[in-house]
Amino acid sequence: DRRGFERIFIDVPVEERVGKSSFYRVSSDLSVLGVSFERAFAHPKGTKVQLRFTLPDGNEDKLIRTYGKVIGPLGDGGGMRIQFVGLHANHAKRIGRFIAAALRRAKRQPK
Repeated sequence: DRRGFERIFIDVPVEERVGKSSFYRVSSDLSVLGVSFERAFAHPKGTKVQLRFTLPDGNEDKLIRTYGKVIGPLGDGGGMRIQFVGLHANHAKRIGRFIAAALRRAKRQPK
């Protein structure tokens, strides 16, 4: 993967705010660098957003809040990719631990 960080496919509800508008989306994948939305009307590249979400990691009561920037469409079929901007180190660690645990579980699954 050219990004250099593990990315997992996961459906996580995310609240996205752009100005005074709120959008409720479901992620298609997640890494410590950002999140993608497969079924989303894409904002223009460079749009700054606020994101709020949690992870199914036993700490669902602790929201992850960060800013992001739209870096482009997810693919030809629409959607968008958002890069985290100013993600707090504790949130980045939490996301990293969650992804590592999910990857370990996936490797133990019979094929």
